[in-house]
Amino acid sequence: MKEYMALIEEPEKIKGPVEMTLTIRDLEAGPRKYTGHNVVATVSPVPFPGADILRVRHTNGLLLPEPWYIKINKKLDDFFPGRPYAGIVD
Repeated sequence: MKEYMALIEEPEKIKGPVEMTLTIRDLEAGPRKYTGHNVVATVSPVPFPGADILRVRHTNGLLLPEPWYIKINKKLDDFFPGRPYAGIVD
């Protein structure tokens, strides 16, 4: 089972599996540790079939104590259109 980390805005509002676009960091040991990937993934605080572990940090940097779960549905390009931090710093 792989392990990733992501920043999620208002994680307390997510109760079950939800699909979202995020930037994740690979937490597997080795030379690729902390490599970032832009993905469309299903994320949930409760386990679901085929999911890997996700360590969630709130956008203020606080690491949530319990692991979450993630299933990557699609890998995106290194860059995608949009305004950085849109919705966070408005």
